[in-house]
Amino acid sequence: MKKANLYLVILILVLLTSGAVQGQALQPAKEELVEDIVAWVNDDVVLLSDVQAQEQMMIQTLMQGKTPAEKVPEEVEKIKAETLLTLIFNRLMVQDAERMFNIEALKDDLLQRFMKSRDIPNLTELDKMLTQVGMERDELVERLMDSAVPEVVIQQQVSDKLAVTEAEALEVYKEHSDDYTTQGHVVFREIVILDSSPGGARLQDAEDVVRRVREGADFVTLVKTYSEAPSKAIEGKIGPVSPSDLVESIAAAVRVLPVGQVSEPLRTKQGWHVIVVEERVEDTVAPFEEVRERCENMVRAKKYKPAFEAYMKQVWDSSTIEVRKGYEDRIQEPWSESVTIR
Repeated sequence: MKKANLYLVILILVLLTSGAVQGQALQPAKEELVEDIVAWVNDDVVLLSDVQAQEQMMIQTLMQGKTPAEKVPEEVEKIKAETLLTLIFNRLMVQDAERMFNIEALKDDLLQRFMKSRDIPNLTELDKMLTQVGMERDELVERLMDSAVPEVVIQQQVSDKLAVTEAEALEVYKEHSDDYTTQGHVVFREIVILDSSPGGARLQDAEDVVRRVREGADFVTLVKTYSEAPSKAIEGKIGPVSPSDLVESIAAAVRVLPVGQVSEPLRTKQGWHVIVVEERVEDTVAPFEEVRERCENMVRAKKYKPAFEAYMKQVWDSSTIEVRKGYEDRIQEPWSESVTIR
């Protein structure tokens, strides 16, 4: 049990950030009638009141979120369809925790952390508070276990076992290279000769500008004299701008034109552009080692769902799961294949 303390720390963090425990008022104790049982999970049960409380909590969270109004009914139905299965999963994981940990110490630790988070000085005061809401201490501990333990079990039994090879991380790095690329930019100046004629009648004017620049004329002075575009007001300066945001002919030129060298006339819908690149910063891709952890996490995220389902199937297949008749439609395939209807 050398790892137990580590998992208790994780458990505490989960507990203290759990809306199911920290952010909600305690509800009155449920009346555990036989008719209230909707599922049997080995030697434990799931009550209808458990299902209803979980649904209510999830729907409240949904309503407080950013889900578009038209999507709410669909999401509510999804919650109702999945809640029972989720609670069965949780029961199975709590039972698995009982095999892995000193469960009594775990319960005591959970209770102490709960009391500390609520500034409850001792068990006597805790019992008084629970009495006021019609709850017993054992039920509180059960709720704490249901809320926090599954996360710890998933961490140990699933997440910590998701091995990632360097080859897998490199593959993700190559596939998502755009995510690790810092886009370059250019700064250039332009002289625009307006020309909407199909044949480009004013090409000669643009060529004269190019000739003057190559003979040593100051480009900014020529902008003020010849340019007919709004950029004339800022001495023809464009950028910093990504080449991909420019029209094709200019984008192609700014990518290859040596800094300080004047271009040939470039045709656009406006007319003719003569440009000089003043600054160019190429796209840079972060080296693999710099983003290795991000790549590894992406691989783990991809592996997580099948690994979780494999773990749950192993636990499920070694358990006895029964569901009360009338609730079997809440257990989806493939889990429904090994459920007994009672």
